[in-house]
Order: sequence, then C-alpha cells, then structure tokens
Amino acid sequence: MPSTNYVYGHREGSVIVYIGSGTGGRAWACKGTDRRNEEHKLWIETQILDRAGFVDILYSRVSKEEASTIERKMIEELQPKFNYEFTEAWAKEKSEQGHTMAKSHNRRIMTPAGEFASIAKAATRYGKHPNTIAYRCTTDPANYYYLDESKHWRKYYGKIT
Repeated sequence: MPSTNYVYGHREGSVIVYIGSGTGGRAWACKGTDRRNEEHKLWIETQILDRAGFVDILYSRVSKEEASTIERKMIEELQPKFNYEFTEAWAKEKSEQGHTMAKSHNRRIMTPAGEFASIAKAATRYGKHPNTIAYRCTTDPANYYYLDESKHWRKYYGKIT
C-alpha cells in the first residue's frame, strides 16, 4: 500500500509561513490540534473563509520518517514564522537547557521493563523521547522511578521491601 504521508507548506502570498507533515486533511486543520499556536489557527481559519489557496503539498507519498526528515530540514532552512520547533530560537533554547536536560537524562531509572543506566537508554528501549520517560516518573511513579530516590519513596510504591 503506498504511503499517504506528505510535507506541506502554508503560504502567505509567495512566502512560506509554516512547514508541516501529515496525512489526510492535516494541512487544512485548524481545530483539534494542540501543536498549532492560536495565531496560526486563526490565520488558517481566515485563509479557509477567504477561500485562499494557502496550502502547497511539497512532497507526497513519502514515509512518515522521510516526511519528518524533510519537514525538519525545511524548517531549519526557511525559518517560517509559525514554526517554532527546529528554528534558530528553538535551537538556542534547547542549547541553554541542554546542560540541565543532559544531566537529568543520565539518571538511573527503573521501568516496567527493568533497570536502565539512564533515561536516555530507557527511552531508546521504549522508542520514546527521553522527556517522555522523565515525565512518566512524575505521572506514574509506581512503574517509573529514579533509582537515586529515597528507599522510603520506592517502598511506599511497592518496589522494594
């Protein structure tokens, strides 16, 4: 079955103001998504109401991985005004956070799949971003917890006796 993923651009005149990827009607969606900021959602609504041809399908019938790679490279190159992730501002913020994030991602962790030397290694095992695994330590402490937490804390959740 051929892939239905595509990479699209939102255009204001001749200027690309957003790069995204998706399937189906994602390029035209302005409701039901938390990933778009409010300014962008309002902009899409206006374009639809004005019957503007604001969507360009830039690449079609690509795999999800190919679409993600193309999307990222285009954002890095074009720096569209409605994109944040992968822009220079995003990279700067991540660089400033990097030291703190890298330190926390090196903490030993216990998960339902067992003990891992770091959050990064657990994330690789689960196929998730390290921040997702770190978040689970706060939302699901009975199953995900740092091994450097107090024994009392772990005993409370039944992990040690």
